[in-house]
Amino acid sequence: MAHRRTTTSHPPPPALPPHPLAAHAVVVGAGFAGLAAAQALSHHVERVTIVERDDLPERPSARPGVPQGRHLHVLQPGGSAALERLLPGFDAEMLAAGAVPVRVPEDMLWMTPAGWAPRFPAREHHVLLSASRELTEWAVRRRVFESPQILVRSGLDVRGLVVRDGRVEGIEVRSRRADREGPTVTIDANVV
Repeated sequence: MAHRRTTTSHPPPPALPPHPLAAHAVVVGAGFAGLAAAQALSHHVERVTIVERDDLPERPSARPGVPQGRHLHVLQPGGSAALERLLPGFDAEMLAAGAVPVRVPEDMLWMTPAGWAPRFPAREHHVLLSASRELTEWAVRRRVFESPQILVRSGLDVRGLVVRDGRVEGIEVRSRRADREGPTVTIDANVV
């Protein structure tokens, strides 16, 4: 399944450099790392294809390829700042969707080997953004899918790298719905 969205109400991403580094990049996986990599690459290449083995949900929900996805997650201040640079307005969108700011250690209780850690006022900028993994990944995915040069192909298993003359030049994929002997397809790329 391929996903592409072109409508956006967010600030446009930075303009592409006059001469892209490469024509096509392939990113394996549509988790946080893959989505962030695809968004960052989209500023430097003509097009990016994300290949994901799971069918991606339209709303925040769990998916089989995400272990430990059904418990609370937080974005550290540095991670929040990085996502805000890649996806301007991300923090405000998460807060509007129900994410909760957590001041550390003021709003937290945790047990240490010496007993309960004491609470005291948080430093000015040490606030974690707390939400479910499903909500956070969905919000990132939705925003990344808005990039016109990013295409997502879900429901595909990556079978291996395509190597020609000692260089990686793409990946081989097979539909997860095909039997074990189903055909593989090559996705050529300048960057994998």
